[in-house]
Amino acid sequence: RHQTSCSTMARAKAPSPHFAYLWTTWIGTFLVLLKATCVIGSTSKPGGAGSALVFSDHVVKRVPFRGFPKEELTFEAWVSTSDYCNSGTLFSYAVESHSRDYMERQRAYNTFVAWNVNALIACHDFNYLMLVPDYYEGPPNYYQGCKTFYGDNLANFVDRKGTWHHVAITWNAKTNGTTRIYFDSLLISDVQTARTHALPDGGAFLIGGEQDCYGGCTESTQAFYGLMDEVRLWSVERTQKEIQQHMRNGHDITSQRGLVGYWKFDDASDSQGQPVDLKLARDASGNNNALTVKTYPVHAKANINGRFRANALEFSNNYAINTNVQDVPDKDVTIEFWAKTASLNTDKEGDVPAMYEFFSFATTLHGDGDTGNDGGHADSALLDDGILIEKYLTEYRGTNVFFSDMSTRGAVSVHINANREGNGGEYDSWIDFDTQWTDGEWHHIAVSWEYATGFTKLFFDGKEKKPFWKSSKGRVEDRAPAQGGVDPSISANVLRQNYGSLVLGQNQECVGGCFKSSTGLDGSLAEVRVWNRALDQAEIEKNMYMSFNDPPSDVQVYYKFDPSLDTSDNNALSTNHITRDMSAGRKNDLLLDSIAPTWVYSTAPLAGQDGMPLPEPTPGSSGYSLKLHDQQVAMVTNFEGFPSRAITVEFWMRSVDRCAQGTPVSYALGDYGVSDNAFLIVNYQSWGISIMEDEGTLLDHYAGVGATDGTWHHIAVTWESSSGKTILYDNGKPIWRVQRAKGATIPSGGTLVVGREQDCAGGCFDSNAGAVGNSSRGYAQEYGPQDFFW
Repeated sequence: RHQTSCSTMARAKAPSPHFAYLWTTWIGTFLVLLKATCVIGSTSKPGGAGSALVFSDHVVKRVPFRGFPKEELTFEAWVSTSDYCNSGTLFSYAVESHSRDYMERQRAYNTFVAWNVNALIACHDFNYLMLVPDYYEGPPNYYQGCKTFYGDNLANFVDRKGTWHHVAITWNAKTNGTTRIYFDSLLISDVQTARTHALPDGGAFLIGGEQDCYGGCTESTQAFYGLMDEVRLWSVERTQKEIQQHMRNGHDITSQRGLVGYWKFDDASDSQGQPVDLKLARDASGNNNALTVKTYPVHAKANINGRFRANALEFSNNYAINTNVQDVPDKDVTIEFWAKTASLNTDKEGDVPAMYEFFSFATTLHGDGDTGNDGGHADSALLDDGILIEKYLTEYRGTNVFFSDMSTRGAVSVHINANREGNGGEYDSWIDFDTQWTDGEWHHIAVSWEYATGFTKLFFDGKEKKPFWKSSKGRVEDRAPAQGGVDPSISANVLRQNYGSLVLGQNQECVGGCFKSSTGLDGSLAEVRVWNRALDQAEIEKNMYMSFNDPPSDVQVYYKFDPSLDTSDNNALSTNHITRDMSAGRKNDLLLDSIAPTWVYSTAPLAGQDGMPLPEPTPGSSGYSLKLHDQQVAMVTNFEGFPSRAITVEFWMRSVDRCAQGTPVSYALGDYGVSDNAFLIVNYQSWGISIMEDEGTLLDHYAGVGATDGTWHHIAVTWESSSGKTILYDNGKPIWRVQRAKGATIPSGGTLVVGREQDCAGGCFDSNAGAVGNSSRGYAQEYGPQDFFW
């Protein structure tokens, strides 16, 4: 991709496709040279396999799917995954159900599911994918759980080396529901399920997720994490010979009988490697069954309770974002908006996700820069929930808390200056309000917070509501509203920065990302405003039915969602929709985007007509990256001249691993517990840093933020000995500041390892899932699996 300036080059570098996918290190002098010379970069180009999709709790879909297979089916794909801890779903097909019976609806949503890549089963027309214990019932169903039919004949597509494997699934209603699963064209499972009903047409077809309601309600623990390419769907049962003959070669495949859909995922670039539209994955079968990859929020008109006409933004698995928002109040604040979601007062309770996300502001704690005066706490930490407003859709069942006289369904939760992970629970601060919001009408939400007292108030349609449940620094209490509710104070005198990342419609688990498809807002927002003071009830009631043409000066951020003011910037990559900030400052416009898998260059082992492997991708100016899957490592022994009194380590990384405590960099000098952690960056789920065996205390052991959302992250760690100040950066932003090894010196001559954590110099690696047993030299394992996974 040709660049015109250094700043443009820097912005475009990370998201560009690369030949290998995991992570790359750049040395500081290279970065300085790049900045000084400002060379024009060349683009990388795909190889013969084209592109593939990276899934990380994402789905692509066709809803409704007309012409779906009926009595016979074959699904094929190339997959690469090392995700051993989730029940990865390859695809699911659901039909709509209006039954009042929950089990009947679940059966409709499980019309056909290919589930759990660790031990793959393919299921049609089952209430339960897996039921333990399951009992023999005799004909016609025999068992309730699908997995019972398979016994131990299960194919495992999870490969700790990340190797590509071909999966093929066939089903035939005419032969008593015979279902076969092929691993690299070898028959592994061959069962008769006695499920012979024809597949209804017009259902919801999802790749990458299992549906708990029609077209959605996916769960992170059942999502597919990894790469997928060359997906084919047939309306006939393909034979083993046909699968073997054509799995590597797509030549003449479209002329064969029964091909319904063929998604090559080669849409990311044209023949010259230039980016093209990414909203759809085209169907190469000729049947026009394109898959939706991205959907943007759309503008709509809202008639609010017959009293107020406003512009709205409708969300569905998408969001609005600004990762560099400015002037969000760091002390007293009020956030208000109108919102509308589907009614919960139906016979379909349970057919919804757990939460809907409305407003998410991620920032950092406003420390004083001195890491030695915080009593073991971090001086500054990421507050991914600096301000978070969300809604419960179900009864909360995550703890032993039980509210006998009320329901959490329709309650609104507010997080202020919070991060529920890491930092010893110091910033685990949230409060829940009894709004009983279960209808499908428009409602006005206003949340105010006072810095000096921590008083947090929620006004629902202008009326103050009682809080019934809260956590303050991890200490949880509850009290029914009828008994006065809980104390409304959280995060008093906790000062956040006034800049950060603002997202509507999703919850940030890292700055500007780490979203979950399962909690995205499916609903509408209107008149979103952020005030730099705590409004009282009279002011809220006065303003709630007003739209400002000239907003007051104390409105810091304001989104009217007026389509005549918002713009669309059409370019070759995608259509970038912008919604404008209409506050006096007008500096915080939002980009409309979607939760979606990303394209990368494919290395699936495809072949040409002659049977020879297709050429690999061609790198551009960014060169290559190092792909790691648990069992590979890069090592430098006897590292002379290793920085001793100050150090900066930086690298680009990308991972979809949600299982391991991945370690990018480890420098060790000796045995376990003595000097194996001379310099260690560990756990890309929630970052930790150890220097000369100083890994902090329980209060600052982990940062509470990771980088495994499938997007590129630039991670940097700096340390200097005199003060022990240690800073973690993500994409150039300082997100964690702690003290490590004050006054220490890191000796030279140790072993540097990229991709694994050493428990002794140059070895004692941990590669066992669950950390069972001892390491190679008999030392106890320290944390558990800590290798770097794609």
